[in-house]
Amino acid sequence: QNALAHFYHALAMAREGEEIGDFEATEKHLRRAIQLNPDFAPAYSMLALAYAAQDTRLEEALRLARRAVALEPGALQHQLRVGHVLLRMERADEAQRIAQRVAAAAKTEEDRAAAAGFLEQVRKFQEFSAQKEKYERQVAAEQKSLEERRLQRTAREMRSSGKVRQVGISINDHQPTNALKALKTGLVQTVQVIYNIFDQAPED
Repeated sequence: QNALAHFYHALAMAREGEEIGDFEATEKHLRRAIQLNPDFAPAYSMLALAYAAQDTRLEEALRLARRAVALEPGALQHQLRVGHVLLRMERADEAQRIAQRVAAAAKTEEDRAAAAGFLEQVRKFQEFSAQKEKYERQVAAEQKSLEERRLQRTAREMRSSGKVRQVGISINDHQPTNALKALKTGLVQTVQVIYNIFDQAPED
């Protein structure tokens, strides 16, 4: 019963280095390793990986990864583990800064390659996020435009059928200029605004 035995048992169950195999068994062995040796940084780092790989308990994964760095600040792989967890949490800018610091501090080819590889992961994630955000904005704009066209068509149909004589809108905030676009369509004849002694912006 020693920390190394439990750590290596968990390590043996990992598949292809970064993929955690039997999660529950891995967690059990790593928790036991930490219990037996609270200063054993690799156990914290690997448990952080296990949580991050499952996308569960990411805050706990971040705490564990940072604990590993605190115990072995010179071990750059622990710092990159923090970066990996942050990337899982979609905190790409923070992850990028960590990778850049590791790249600047790297003294071995292995550490430089690890930092460069992680920086590339961050770059791809940022690129994907930007494309996703652009797509979502386009979809939102198209949906808004579609709704506006439907409202305009409905207003025209109701007026042409004689069901309504005029169409009005109510502005429920303190920004009367929000109604200008609607007025320009020619479909709105009246606007209800907030106007009192304290708020006379509609006069403008």
